[in-house]
Amino acid sequence: NWAVLTGRAQEHEVLTVVATDSGQSYRNVVSGAVTCSTTAPLTVLLLSECSVTLDSSHVDSASVTVATEYGSFSASVPLAVYTPQSVSISVADSELNRINANGVGCSVYQRTTVSTKADGLDVTLLVKYQVSEPTVLAIATPSSSHDVLRGLAVGKGVVFLDGREAAFASALVIVNNEEVTAEQLVSRLVTGA
Repeated sequence: NWAVLTGRAQEHEVLTVVATDSGQSYRNVVSGAVTCSTTAPLTVLLLSECSVTLDSSHVDSASVTVATEYGSFSASVPLAVYTPQSVSISVADSELNRINANGVGCSVYQRTTVSTKADGLDVTLLVKYQVSEPTVLAIATPSSSHDVLRGLAVGKGVVFLDGREAAFASALVIVNNEEVTAEQLVSRLVTGA
C-alpha cells in the first residue's frame, strides 16, 4: 500500500473470468454479475463491489482473501497487503551555508540530498517531496534528480512527502549566511544517450 507514502489512493479491480472446457474458451464476466466479499478489516483495505481500494487510512499489513461468486461458481483471491509501518526522511546535511562565490552577484547556498526509508528500505525513488517554506528551500528542478534540496535564502523549513502532511515524516533544514568556501570544482558531462 504505497498510498501511505504518496497520499494518493490506489484502486484495483478484481476481475472474474469464466473458463469452459468446450474449445478452451475464456470470457470476462461483467463486474455487476459478480459478487465479491472479504473479512479483511478496514485498517487493511476497502472492498466496494469488486474494487479494492488502498489509501493512507489503511495502515495495517495482512494476508487477506477476497471471495468471488458468479452464479453457482465461486473462487478465492488471496492478497498480501503490505503497508509500511515506519517511514523516515533524512537529509545528508541539515545545515546549508552560503557559498563564498567571488564574482557572483547573488547569494548561492549549498545543496543536500534527501532520502526516504520505509521499514528500513530505501524508497527514495518511489516518492516526491515538498517543502514548507518555498522561499527558503526548493527541490531541484524537474530536469534534475528529485532528491536534491537546495537553499534559496536564510531561514528554516522542513522537507516532507508530497501528498502527505509534514507531521507524518519530515526533516528540518536550516539555511544560514555563514560562509563556506568551495575547495574543489568537479565538472561532469551528461548526455541523453
